[in-house]
Amino acid sequence: MPNAFPAFLTSQKKILGVLVLFGILAVLLVTLFLRHCLTLLSMDEAHRHQQQLASSLATRFVADIEYHLQSLKVVSRAQAFAEFSAIDRIEPAINGVAEDQEREKRRLLAGLAPPEGHFSGLFLWLPAGESYLAHPFSTQRALNKSNFADRPYFRKARQTREPVISDSFPAASGELSVVIDLPLLDEQNRIKAHLGGVFHLDRLSQLFNEIRGDGFGSGFVVDRKGQLIAHSDATLLTNPDRERFAAHPMLIPPAGPGSLGASDLSTRVFSDPMDGHQYLGTMVPLSWGWRLVLARDVQSISAQHLPPIVHISILVALLLASGAVGLAATWRIGRRGALADQALVESEARLKHIYDHSPVMMHSIDEAGKICNVNRKWLEVTGYDRVEVIGQKADFMMTPESAHRAFSEVIPRFWKDGQVRNIPYQYLTKDGAVIDVLLNCDASVDPLGRSISLSVVRDVTEQKKAENALLRGKEELELRVASRTGELQKTNEELRIEIAGRKQIEEKLRAAAITDELTGLLNRRGFFNLADHQLKIAQRTGKELLFCYGDLDGLKLINDLFGHATGDQAIIDTAEVLGKTFRRSDLLARIGGDEFVVLANETARESEEALASRLQENISRHNQQSKRRYNLSISLGILRYNPERHATIDELLAKADRLMYRQKQAKKTAPAEGKSAAVTDRFSGTLF
Repeated sequence: MPNAFPAFLTSQKKILGVLVLFGILAVLLVTLFLRHCLTLLSMDEAHRHQQQLASSLATRFVADIEYHLQSLKVVSRAQAFAEFSAIDRIEPAINGVAEDQEREKRRLLAGLAPPEGHFSGLFLWLPAGESYLAHPFSTQRALNKSNFADRPYFRKARQTREPVISDSFPAASGELSVVIDLPLLDEQNRIKAHLGGVFHLDRLSQLFNEIRGDGFGSGFVVDRKGQLIAHSDATLLTNPDRERFAAHPMLIPPAGPGSLGASDLSTRVFSDPMDGHQYLGTMVPLSWGWRLVLARDVQSISAQHLPPIVHISILVALLLASGAVGLAATWRIGRRGALADQALVESEARLKHIYDHSPVMMHSIDEAGKICNVNRKWLEVTGYDRVEVIGQKADFMMTPESAHRAFSEVIPRFWKDGQVRNIPYQYLTKDGAVIDVLLNCDASVDPLGRSISLSVVRDVTEQKKAENALLRGKEELELRVASRTGELQKTNEELRIEIAGRKQIEEKLRAAAITDELTGLLNRRGFFNLADHQLKIAQRTGKELLFCYGDLDGLKLINDLFGHATGDQAIIDTAEVLGKTFRRSDLLARIGGDEFVVLANETARESEEALASRLQENISRHNQQSKRRYNLSISLGILRYNPERHATIDELLAKADRLMYRQKQAKKTAPAEGKSAAVTDRFSGTLF
């Protein structure tokens, strides 16, 4: 019994078993080798494609943010932002000026808010961080603080005088947002205000969905702190643990010398600790310290080349099987050469069948560059018949540029090296259409022993179209941005012209409201408005002023004797004399029929006696030169204003009136002189 099994296994069966085992091992090794090669090829192709896609998507992210930054810049150039006239009317209770203040600024900011714009809130801050106004006004009232100088983005913008984008934060509505802070500079490059807007980041997640079909599994964007601000799965944005993305493998620089930094564009394979899968990841640094990551499952990349691996493995198995059958038949039946030849013919027929029915385009050329074979897929894509291409030089099916490159560079290198990989060509179909292809070619021999190529051609036309579509989308976006910018500039110019016209009208109305019609001096209203402002300045700077209250003596008598026209002329003469006595920078006004007041700024440096003396000299000179039927006489009360006592205009007016009245009484007791009034002694008083 122990000798039964060895006796059963004859030497022929042993040899046949060895051949079968060798064939199986060979098929296994070839399959593993092909899988390895095609995996490397697919990974290399996926590497390039994902980098291109990530770069294109990064450009769109940056363009989207830059568009909103530019909209802030365009609005900031409006004339309304040249000055801030309501600073002294800031109300802390409402965190800025009232809603009826700075209407033009609020109107311009409203154009950046929904539905026309994408800013949920817009702000104007003063250089020191005080809140000036916000749009909408409800947002201004709801602010929990009135000074933003402690905000990191505000400090950075104030330091660099450049636009700054803040770290992400949840807005009141729950949406992730950032603040865009734009410093507004004056002509001396000093910050006169900050224009800021709150921008929701949900738009960035929508951009992922727009390119979902371009061959990536997932994508996300983190800010400079590593916090998640956009994701292809928008539900993750509400995750309270979105800070964990800072520890994502693609955001951690690989160890070792020459490694890429966290801010360099990089593509590498990483293991996701969440599911344990291997991913091909691409990280692209964006502006403002943000980073974009795209990831694709490595298994999905390898799986796309599984059918070619199976087909080629079958081809190898058949080749090995055919060889094994032929060897076995030759070994067992050495004299039956005809059967061996028949087996070889059948084997070649099978190879031809596989070649012809391959799911990819295949063709072969000889050393002269002429086509000697094509498969059905090749004919299907190009539209030619077999008889139209066999024997033709291969340049007829290429564009001129591709043909020149093929015969001057690629084909000589192929016959020298025995192979070429991933050569981009443009083929011409029979109907004249251009298709983009990638060529991989190995040297082989035909049954007659002639050298030929075995070329696999992959149609990448749709891939090229997708890349071109992305490029066109970018160009269209840039054109829209430029068009919108032009429209805003035109609107801004129209607004500037309209505002200038309104200001001219307002100036004329304001001048008419504060000017005395007879003398051209300030009237009572104009004087009180401007004098109150001068007193505030004097209180702040500690500067002294002179306050003068004058009265035209004998106006009633002039009217009674010579008529009201002469009385009006006397008032005009008084205004001229006062104008010659005081400087142009002093406030001079007629506040009643024969009453005049002066708030002297520059003249305050002189003594009261010197001022009264100069006034009397001007009155005397006028009386000598005018040849009137009366002599002009003015009673004047002069006070020196001390800002430390904070006297009001009404107090100054009352005390100066008493001093003037005392001088007028003194004149009545003096000897009369002239026709209708007397030139009296000077008098002045001191308030404090």
